Amino acid sequence: MDSADLFEPDAAGGGRSASDLVTLLVELGRVVKGRTFYEPGHPKLASLFGRGYRAWQGDLTRHGELELEVGQGGLWSTRSGAATSRSELAGLAAQFSAKGVNRVHFEADIDAEAFAAFVELLADGRTDLEGSEGFERALYARVPVGIVVNGTPPELPAEDTGPAEAAFVESDAEVMTVDLEMEELAWDPGASDASCEAPDSPLAGEEGENPTGPKQARTEELDEAPLERAIPDARTAELVDLLREMDDCDDRAKYADIACRVASLAEQASVEGRLDDGYRVILELARHAGDDAKQHAIQAQLAAEYLSELAKGVLLVDLIDRACAPGPEASIRATQVLMQLGEQVVPALLDAAERERNPGRSGQMHGILIAMGEKTLPVLLESMACDEPGRVRSAIRIAGESQNPGAVPRLAEILTGDDAVLRDEAGKALVRIGSARALDALISALGSRVAGVPALAAYCLAASGSPRAVEPLLHAMHEAIESREMTFAREAIRGLGRLARPEATEALAELLLRKSLVNRKHLREIKVVAASALGRIPGDEAVGALAQAAQSRDGQLRRAAQTALDRRAKALTGG
Repeated sequence: MDSADLFEPDAAGGGRSASDLVTLLVELGRVVKGRTFYEPGHPKLASLFGRGYRAWQGDLTRHGELELEVGQGGLWSTRSGAATSRSELAGLAAQFSAKGVNRVHFEADIDAEAFAAFVELLADGRTDLEGSEGFERALYARVPVGIVVNGTPPELPAEDTGPAEAAFVESDAEVMTVDLEMEELAWDPGASDASCEAPDSPLAGEEGENPTGPKQARTEELDEAPLERAIPDARTAELVDLLREMDDCDDRAKYADIACRVASLAEQASVEGRLDDGYRVILELARHAGDDAKQHAIQAQLAAEYLSELAKGVLLVDLIDRACAPGPEASIRATQVLMQLGEQVVPALLDAAERERNPGRSGQMHGILIAMGEKTLPVLLESMACDEPGRVRSAIRIAGESQNPGAVPRLAEILTGDDAVLRDEAGKALVRIGSARALDALISALGSRVAGVPALAAYCLAASGSPRAVEPLLHAMHEAIESREMTFAREAIRGLGRLARPEATEALAELLLRKSLVNRKHLREIKVVAASALGRIPGDEAVGALAQAAQSRDGQLRRAAQTALDRRAKALTGG
């Protein structure tokens, strides 16, 4: 065991704490969000799934089965009562509720296939999964064991369908699969994960679970642990003794003296390159500054101040490396410390993510920033205003993926700016945020005079899927036709088709019947695009308009309408 892991918290005998539950759900939220953004087979999706599954497998191995309840206040464990009302988990709770899931039970031996199926169905946007019956039926059809939804177990086990595979359903109803073989995920199920072990920590245990008290339990474990095999020299031994003494200290003046000495030793260790010692001090100060150690407020504040001072320079770089290391080397506890430090470490994480060439590691850094929620906003806004395009691009992406509404005004400015690449990123971010103000920014951009911006806004409004986008796109279409801006008119019509809202049917049907003695060529092109758009809009009215257009004397329009009708029929029959 790495000597730096001597002070990793061990909850094996102390139950699942609130911080454990938050970490677990943050990992689940990352995987679900990743499935929403990335296509099946994408390296980032595989990395997110591998990390998330290892976190869940490790927690369930240590603490046993987990049952969650979902309500307006968030999610909580039915066994421990540990609740999570963190803002970064609001989206996950909403996804549970949207699928009619108010209680879910995870068995201790859940496998990768069950975890993948659960994630896939949470991320699935199909309306036939809304409501608990649809969700349960789809889940049990794939994996009848490992997860029970709403207290209703499957009636019969499903037949064995072969190797673990997760079906991923795209919005256009095409079915793709992601192979969950361990080789593709670069994960050995026999290897231990530093984030999932229950190490021999001298500071392990939770208050209230051990009748002798958490401090006494940690002292007994320390006395029994073979430290001589893990401690490389006398300097580390001195540090371990001081950390033990600090943990047992109830005298505030003495605690301040010990904490000062510990911090000084950690700084010296960082200069000498003994990063394991620096890391163990950071972990212990973070525990004292948080809720787990139950320290007096003054001692907790002092620990937080020393933690803030130490989490800089080489020790901060090391902390980020430990949190974002690939495979089983990644440390959930290091991630928790970064989140605890919050805004202070955001610039360093942004810089590291921008420099990182490994997509798995950069994805983990982005995930930590997203999980921090509102803490990242000031730094993101500052980064979006800098002169470094790479940093601006990273900040835009994180603002979008974290769905931070506070970033909307700055994103709206970038959307109509000079840099086409940054405009595209800003448009995607506004779609992901999806708030009323974000949609208003896209609607306003329909009237921009900057070349390419109106077309980008039309595309993004279609991608939003919001009914509010119909009227602005129709208005933009009519204005573009009247002003003979046929290129943008076609983009607006295509946007209406991608939006697939029945509210646009009447206007598009009227366009198919429109006649003009001038610009007949351009009008024909517009009609052909409108026929294709109607082919994607549900409802009998759209079918009727296409059927009428299929009888037109204009051969080009007739063929376009018939093609749209054939495509609809093929989709209905599953051909």
